Amino acid sequence: MTTSATLASRFRSEMRDIAEPYLWTDADLIRYMNQARLEICQRAWGISDIIELVFTGVALVQLPHYVTKVKAAYFADTGKSVTLRSYTELSNPFTVRTGQHVQCLLTGIMEGALRAYPPPVDPVTIRLVVLRNPKDDFTAVDGVQDSELPTDANTGILYWMRHEAYSKEDSETFDRGQADYFYNKFIAFVDGYKHMHERRETQAHVVRMPSGGYW
Repeated sequence: MTTSATLASRFRSEMRDIAEPYLWTDADLIRYMNQARLEICQRAWGISDIIELVFTGVALVQLPHYVTKVKAAYFADTGKSVTLRSYTELSNPFTVRTGQHVQCLLTGIMEGALRAYPPPVDPVTIRLVVLRNPKDDFTAVDGVQDSELPTDANTGILYWMRHEAYSKEDSETFDRGQADYFYNKFIAFVDGYKHMHERRETQAHVVRMPSGGYW
């Protein structure tokens, strides 16, 4: 588990910013940490999670705002796989034929939303395997909130924090050369982190999203 307190302590130690008044305020550090977590999730690989959604009739069901990709879907009661398809793959995706067994979830009708097809009369609970952004921001440098990212993401978080720290427009902190150096370190980390997770996904035979969807 990695907390904001852990990351703040490492940052101040590595930057030799351990005596008050700090060159980088606690508010600076919180902002850098939250930016770093989001950058890693969006550029490389999100946080793996499982969520449940309930589908009834033709209603579109909105995904939580923090979900960035749907990797697979299963019926919650049976564990049977549910296909994810773009609505453009169906000849008549908007034809209402309620009462039949749900065959797939349609993507692309509206960004960030899914529809069960054919539309079920009774509520159907479907479990989604997703990638997502952090649900909540860090709010304090001495907090115990988990970053939600694996510990091997800490290196990337600290690279981003140092990039932002040296980009701070202050005569005592601004250093374009160092800012660019740590930005490039961060980008290299992101590439490696993404490839590592893609290899793991391939090895685990995770179902991928069909082409044409939003995720």
